[in-house]
Amino acid sequence: MMKSMKLLQIRTAFVVALIVISANPGIRGSTAELPRKFVRVELYFGFDRKGSDPVSEEDWTKFLAEEVTPRFPDGFSVLKALGQFRGDDGSIVREESRIILLFFPKSDRKKNEALIEAIRAVYKSKFNQESVLRLDFVKSVEVDF
Repeated sequence: MMKSMKLLQIRTAFVVALIVISANPGIRGSTAELPRKFVRVELYFGFDRKGSDPVSEEDWTKFLAEEVTPRFPDGFSVLKALGQFRGDDGSIVREESRIILLFFPKSDRKKNEALIEAIRAVYKSKFNQESVLRLDFVKSVEVDF
């Protein structure tokens, strides 16, 4: 009888601990905040220019410093890529590209809309580009730092 009573106490303590941990996810071994809802936006920048040399690394670095960093000082990521598409004449066109990944709180979506569009407009104008592809993820993503 004493043994079964002890077992019942242990089980009860275990169940209570699970309930407390479930209700307070921060207890799980980290004091970090829970993941927050973020928006993910990707911008694709081609480097080829009609009638001119491709965008140089120096030009790209300057563009990031002058146009992107001031608008998103909390950070962003840049990926090197090789873009490919079918041109108007039907030929396959390949060009060096860069992808900027932006993550920001869902609550900042409206505020950042104009900033993103300004980056696209400046790049198209400055580097004689027809477009800067923009990809918005419809569902928010969970981010944890």
